[in-house]
Amino acid sequence: MKFISLLYSEKDIDISEIKVIEDDLGIEFPEEMIYFYLQHNGGVPEFVDGLFGSDGGNWIALALFFSMKTLKSNYLSFIEQKWFPKKYVPFATDQGGNQICFNIITGEIVIIYLDIEFTVEEAIDFLAVDFRGFINSLEEE
Repeated sequence: MKFISLLYSEKDIDISEIKVIEDDLGIEFPEEMIYFYLQHNGGVPEFVDGLFGSDGGNWIALALFFSMKTLKSNYLSFIEQKWFPKKYVPFATDQGGNQICFNIITGEIVIIYLDIEFTVEEAIDFLAVDFRGFINSLEEE
């Protein structure tokens, strides 16, 4: 998996802390995502212009990877909202505040647009088949 340099990461997290969060949320994180979080507990891409990944036509300006603590609280907050599908766990955000998520069933990475008036299905765009594919697809501007 490609190395991504992040600034402002929170305190390092270990595997036992990740497992507690998995148990608390009743989910399993993809193996590649666990590996990533053991290296970086969230943070901002080092490159001034950010990192970009394609969603099949549009370019997504990645702004921030959430820390594990923030990931947990965001997921719990979003699933309280009846419209947000429980199968998507937000782990990052783009510069517009849209949520980049992994699907707990398939492992696919999607973006959920929050600032437009679509049905839930229309607000979800596919980004990558898995976390590794997402990270490897990111490019400097």
